[in-house]
Amino acid sequence: MYKIRYYYSSLSKQFFLIFVIWALLVRLLLFFAGGFYKDAYVVATVAVYALALALCIFFFTGWKFFYYEFDQTSLTGFNLLTKKKTELDLVPVQRALFSKSGISLFYEGDQGPRYFIPFRRLGVISPVGVENFMNLMKNRGVHVEQQYQVLPGHGKGAAWIGRCYTLLAILVALSSVQSTFLVVLILAAPK
Repeated sequence: MYKIRYYYSSLSKQFFLIFVIWALLVRLLLFFAGGFYKDAYVVATVAVYALALALCIFFFTGWKFFYYEFDQTSLTGFNLLTKKKTELDLVPVQRALFSKSGISLFYEGDQGPRYFIPFRRLGVISPVGVENFMNLMKNRGVHVEQQYQVLPGHGKGAAWIGRCYTLLAILVALSSVQSTFLVVLILAAPK
């Protein structure tokens, strides 16, 4: 049984999310340590911060919830968020289209794809899994069309996206420095 997995799209995106989580936690701590909670709606404020933290954690780990398993005769897709499992019999597959957005599998006579595997799902797809699946399709005599030179999410464009996330991470970190010092000063002050 082979697997097609997803991985985080870039390490800098992970750092960006860590800095956003840090900024949110510092601001939440400042909300209570600075006494600002006396003049605000505490439950609503904590709920908004908790929702923002939950979203950041979800985007930090979301790619782990999706994967595909395949062998000579079947392909099974798993979505652990919805606990949904989709299966496709690979024996009648006549055409496999490896486009820039994903893998489309067609039965004979189908106008639209019978099954689609996206290349991005809160992360990028594993090149090893895609290569193994492409080799399986070729070995089974399926007509394979490849519309890309480099697997999407792994080329030069992905490096620029990583650089943008690095810049965003630096900006978020710099914007949180003042709040961090303020929290340290409030907590270190004699009472």
